[in-house]
Amino acid sequence: MLATAQLCACGSLLPSAETLPESRSHSFEQLTAQFATIKPYETRDGDLRTLGLHPEAAPNIAVLGYADVLARYAPGGEGSGQLDDGIRDCLAAKLRCVAYRIDILHEDRQRVGNFWADFLGFKRYVDVSGWHFVGLVVLVDGTVVYKDSGGTPLIHRREDQLNPLGPLQGLGESLRPALK
Repeated sequence: MLATAQLCACGSLLPSAETLPESRSHSFEQLTAQFATIKPYETRDGDLRTLGLHPEAAPNIAVLGYADVLARYAPGGEGSGQLDDGIRDCLAAKLRCVAYRIDILHEDRQRVGNFWADFLGFKRYVDVSGWHFVGLVVLVDGTVVYKDSGGTPLIHRREDQLNPLGPLQGLGESLRPALK
């Protein structure tokens, strides 16, 4: 009976991993609320630094130039009549315009299933859960003129890997360099 109990507990021996964002926010909702405090034509570049939404204050924030904004919002040089006022101001300001793309991902990866099938490489099941936030802040002369956000508030997927030959599955690949 002791051996059976130990075998049943082997599922807890499966590894797990967590991808944590380097951000002050610990959830999609917190980051969305933080982003909501940004006010176009009021929020300054220094305010973004205080919020932790600035490339010099936090990782995973890309700096985009005028050309990137132009390519995203007016790819064919189309008329700016349908664009938001902030985007029009950015396009008019040209090189005085800069944008920050905020891309923050949080993932939990938990391996589940039979320990021995996983350990020997026959079957591996991974449950992935988390969230992904994407935001864009456009500034002209250090003042926010436009903001937009989105993302995936709830990520859940299962990754299945089946290897009918188990530990022998990759043997052919590992022998290939020796056969040359």
